[in-house]
Amino acid sequence: MKYISSLLFSFLVSLAYSQPGYKNKDVCQLPLEHGTCKNGFEVWGFDAKTGQCIKFSSCNNEGDKNSFFTEADCETLCETDLCKMSIATGLCRAHIRRYGFNEKSGKCEMFIYGGCGGNPNNYETIMECEERCGRREEE
Repeated sequence: MKYISSLLFSFLVSLAYSQPGYKNKDVCQLPLEHGTCKNGFEVWGFDAKTGQCIKFSSCNNEGDKNSFFTEADCETLCETDLCKMSIATGLCRAHIRRYGFNEKSGKCEMFIYGGCGGNPNNYETIMECEERCGRREEE
């Protein structure tokens, strides 16, 4: 039953994302709505206090509030500092060498990009990554 609910939620979110004018940056400032249901959905939302996307359980299945199916979706719309975005491999199965800034290590790191999806913390060369995000910690 939970699997079917998750599929339904995914479908509704996808449908909502396809609507013209859906999701402007204003939703990032809305409060995170957890709700009180038994079978909440794991979603991502933007925490305006910390300026980061966080994972939480939500009962909202309308897809029109501060909730996103993936961390990359949340970061792409809400995160303003690309260098704070997580490294996202994407949804497809290509094997493309890319570089992204890892905020924890303070360095640009190589990762394998799947070819679609992901987020803007995705650079073709390490030099491009370092020019954008720099080396925020000495090696």
